Amino acid sequence: PRVVDSARHTVRQLDLQRTERPALLRGSQDGGRMLTSRRASSLYEPVRFATEPARLWTPTGLHVAALSTSGDNLTAAEFSPDGALLAVARHSGGPVAVHATTPAELATLVPRWRLGEGFRYLPLLTADGRRMVVFAEEHQLRVLSDDGGVGPALTLHIAEDGGARHVNLLAGMGRLLMTGQKGTVTGYDLDGKVLFRQLGPPAVKRAVWVGKGGAFATSIAGPRVRFHAIDGSVVAEHEGDLVGLDPTRGFAEEAALFRAPTTVTVHAPDGTVLRRIEIPQGQTTGWYHASAAGPAVLVTYPISPRGPGLATCRCVDSRGDTRWETSVGGAGVMGAMISPDGERVAVVVSGGISLRNGSGAEIAALRLAGGISWLAFDGSGRRLAAAANDGTVRVWDPEGVLQFSLPVQGGPSALAFSQDGRRLGTVSATMARLFTTDTVELEALAAKRSTRTLNSVERARFADLLGPPR
Repeated sequence: PRVVDSARHTVRQLDLQRTERPALLRGSQDGGRMLTSRRASSLYEPVRFATEPARLWTPTGLHVAALSTSGDNLTAAEFSPDGALLAVARHSGGPVAVHATTPAELATLVPRWRLGEGFRYLPLLTADGRRMVVFAEEHQLRVLSDDGGVGPALTLHIAEDGGARHVNLLAGMGRLLMTGQKGTVTGYDLDGKVLFRQLGPPAVKRAVWVGKGGAFATSIAGPRVRFHAIDGSVVAEHEGDLVGLDPTRGFAEEAALFRAPTTVTVHAPDGTVLRRIEIPQGQTTGWYHASAAGPAVLVTYPISPRGPGLATCRCVDSRGDTRWETSVGGAGVMGAMISPDGERVAVVVSGGISLRNGSGAEIAALRLAGGISWLAFDGSGRRLAAAANDGTVRVWDPEGVLQFSLPVQGGPSALAFSQDGRRLGTVSATMARLFTTDTVELEALAAKRSTRTLNSVERARFADLLGPPR
């Protein structure tokens, strides 16, 4: 679509994707707002687009907001005479949530990969959410900033180490801990400066930060786990292996180890044993997530030569005793997260997520089709975000009420909140994006990008399209 100003003889093209033909195109009578809405022609079409189907625009072609319709088609839309209100109709009825998703996108990286499969790791956000670290192809690291900037690829020892096996961010201090394919461990700051480097032996399978002070743990053959002080010296060593993809991604300063055949031990940053959790004979675990208040969730599944079977989520108290348990949906599915206060647990089930309280009672059944690729609570426990395999990302409050959706990510996504919950980072195979969820910031961004509040530099840039300030 193009915006034509017959009085000034100017034309402005809307920034839509090449094949994104809108089924609805509406403009307000005062000329201040436009609505475009595309309609899916097949079940497979959503993966082609990285934006919500319905979007609001200014006359200059700037995005103002997006309309979330949960995949449902808009059948009609009309502006009020003064352009202040928009009435919309959906195919299946029900409310439509309006939110400023486009102004909320603070930074985006969509590179053209020459090698590999694109972004592979979870997004890593600093504590304040102002910077997000993304890894691609095991050979390149980039830092996105909330001002829209994307830094150059950091000069790291990745190629020398044979690629990156695992990367972990100490959010409060802005430090990266990287495990190389050759078993090396290197600490970096976010400018790529080397803080320390351990070449082995022994070769390290995985290194993770433990706590907020710079202590870390390394998994080595045995299996055994070493706990290191901030200077890299070994302060403790225990039998077992680190549990899960990132056993320290919870809200407590601890790390979980699995000791065959039936024991999980939870350790402080200095290696001290905090609690022991016994699991049933014949089962193992691949998932642990802890709250800051003491309770944690542990997902176990039966040992089978055919691979992981149906898993069980156990909520344990600060002593390691089981408070309640429930089944996890799908063979091989091991997703469960607990809020910082321990009062909410999100468990992946068939068809979406079961949101439960601290006693195990279900509060809400959150439907998200296509399978869950990742989920996370923010640091306050006021928001739960989940990403589906079709690229859908939705955010709920603690009672399971949908707050908003993010633009479709174009495939399975991983996501993470900053510690204060104001920023949300998403990564799919082809795209890394940093969003803000702060309503005050959303309003400020929408106003800044609106034709009604352009600064002098912006107004000069679009002088041929703009009239006097409205």
